[in-house]
Amino acid sequence: MKRILRRSNLMMVVLLLALPYGAMAQSDIGLGIYLGNPTGMTLKFGSPPSTSVDLLAAWRLDDTFFAQGQYNFTITTLTQTKEGTVYLYGGPGIFLRSSSRQSDMMGFSGNFGIDWIVTRHLELFTEISPKIGLIRSTELEITGGIGFRYLF
Repeated sequence: MKRILRRSNLMMVVLLLALPYGAMAQSDIGLGIYLGNPTGMTLKFGSPPSTSVDLLAAWRLDDTFFAQGQYNFTITTLTQTKEGTVYLYGGPGIFLRSSSRQSDMMGFSGNFGIDWIVTRHLELFTEISPKIGLIRSTELEITGGIGFRYLF
């Protein structure tokens, strides 16, 4: 059983690392801060209205680390003005949670949010991400937050 869990850990890490390659053909890359539950750094490949890949490396104060990768689709354009464009997005993903206080967990997640492209180089967003653990622990968890990214 331990061997199966080790292999699944390796597979999850490989999938998290491979997610950006689906969006590498797109020129937009964003790097920023994610504030919420958990808090961390976010990296994004691609931008609305096309698909994008979001990566998150985050932590909680209770000694919990999260790694998450999401493949997001633009659902609709909510509003478009000279100040910027607001999009509704969502998509599937995978995550890994490691903690000294809780059981480690890996599984699938969803991602739903609102993305505001303020300027050519600034993006603000808020999102909610329900997660279902499948490996080591089976539980439902909901995370979310707000953030910003500088777009290169």
